Amino acid sequence: MEKYGTLMSLIDGMASEFLFIDGREIDMLTAGKFLNNLDELIKEADSQDVFQLRNVAGGLNLLLEKIVLDDIDDNKAGFNVLEKGITLMQGIGESFKNTGGYEGDIESFMESIAALTGDQVLEDVVEDSQEEVQPAEMVNEIQDDSLLRDFIVEGLEYIDEIEVNLLNLEKEPENLDCVNTIFRPFHSIKGVAGFLNLEMIRDLAHSLENLLDKVRNKELSVSSKLIDVILDGADALKALIIKVKEDLEGNPVKPLEIDLVALKMQIENVEQDVPDTVGVKKLGTILVEDGAITEENLEQGLEAAERLIPPQKIGEALISEGKVTPKQVSQALRKQTGQAADTAVIRVNIKKLDDLI
Repeated sequence: MEKYGTLMSLIDGMASEFLFIDGREIDMLTAGKFLNNLDELIKEADSQDVFQLRNVAGGLNLLLEKIVLDDIDDNKAGFNVLEKGITLMQGIGESFKNTGGYEGDIESFMESIAALTGDQVLEDVVEDSQEEVQPAEMVNEIQDDSLLRDFIVEGLEYIDEIEVNLLNLEKEPENLDCVNTIFRPFHSIKGVAGFLNLEMIRDLAHSLENLLDKVRNKELSVSSKLIDVILDGADALKALIIKVKEDLEGNPVKPLEIDLVALKMQIENVEQDVPDTVGVKKLGTILVEDGAITEENLEQGLEAAERLIPPQKIGEALISEGKVTPKQVSQALRKQTGQAADTAVIRVNIKKLDDLI
């Protein structure tokens, strides 16, 4: 039945992600991704009245929280139950898709979760547990600094990846693989931030994730304005995560130099673009003219880029040396191909762009 297509897509997506976990261990950001997926599954199962699937997903959500908090004595057994739960959800989804119902029993599986977590996981209260036992409240009570430290390290690494991949998207705006590599880190950050009760980080990551989801679904085109707002959003997330780090280390609280209200308005208005303009210059020249680097920086960057094997593009070399930010290079690339900062859809001939750089 077509009405269960979304459910099956969510379950199969989670199953695919599960296959690529290394060493049968779940790190913080992977856990965040699965918590997001389970939350979406629970909502969709509720909307379709698939209570068996809702309850299994709710039980897995509780188990995953316990694994992240290191409250499970046997992590290997916990991992195995997660795997079995995903397989069970696939079976339930397939049954509803083919017959409109499920005649199997989930009680023994729910009991296996209860045995691991020490909690009584009853089918008629799994849905309510999503509201009654918020992961953020658990973290506040336990105050496990190691979870925050893991999130800080992995979150900052993800932001760095996002910035690099945005430059790739700048060059290949029609490449959905590039969009997905940017979408996934935001999705994971949102999940873990929600788990740790970091609401500003969660909400911002959620807004950026939604923006990219529209691109993935072809509801929105890649534009310079979109790339700018995602770069600004990534910068804001980095600043918020660094603030968590400063707070955790007991350093003096510094005011955030971020206008989150203005950023939210940028995200909401990102679909409003203007036509392209024309003009071509060397990337290094544009960066110098913009005041991003000096002539000396440019010469040093060119020399450094040529020494590398294989040779590096000047933009990448300057970013690696910390002379410019990814956003500055992104904006310079746009000017180089005849686009102002507020242009519409980016369509750049990649070979020509590589030659210019």
